[in-house]
Amino acid sequence: MSKCAAARSQLPAGDEFQVGHHSVILMSLRHNAPYRDRIEDGGTTLIYERHDQSETGNCPNPKGIDQPEGYPSGTLTENGRFHLAAQEAKRNLPSPERVRLYEQAHSGIWSYNGMIHLVDSWTEYDKYRSVFKFRLEAVEGDEDSEIVLKAPVPRRRINPNFGKACCMEA
Repeated sequence: MSKCAAARSQLPAGDEFQVGHHSVILMSLRHNAPYRDRIEDGGTTLIYERHDQSETGNCPNPKGIDQPEGYPSGTLTENGRFHLAAQEAKRNLPSPERVRLYEQAHSGIWSYNGMIHLVDSWTEYDKYRSVFKFRLEAVEGDEDSEIVLKAPVPRRRINPNFGKACCMEA
């Protein structure tokens, strides 16, 4: 199986918390992206915004309501799960959540941009609602998610659209 075929088979339909020994996020820096992701700190930090309420008959405009942390049942949404992991990492509880970063290069084309670490999260108010923001830092030499890294881990740059591209629908 080619590397691209292997990546395609592992790429979820959207962001996913803890797929095995890591999580997966799909970011987009394109001008028409539905979320406001951005790169900071000379290219070593990703500020990532996610997940809207699902569009339903009761919620026809998810961009008009706060992003949810939990479901009415009390279980956490993906926002809640990522937020909890980020807050634990911030308090130096377990090591940071490892996240495989994919960037949307074009419609149906995703580029693998390496492993990054989830280190912080918060909510902020945009013009209409409260949204979750996640801080992720790019690190050197962390491709094997089963190896425990020793701190401090050297930082690397996130290179938008310079990863290994694969055609995949998500």
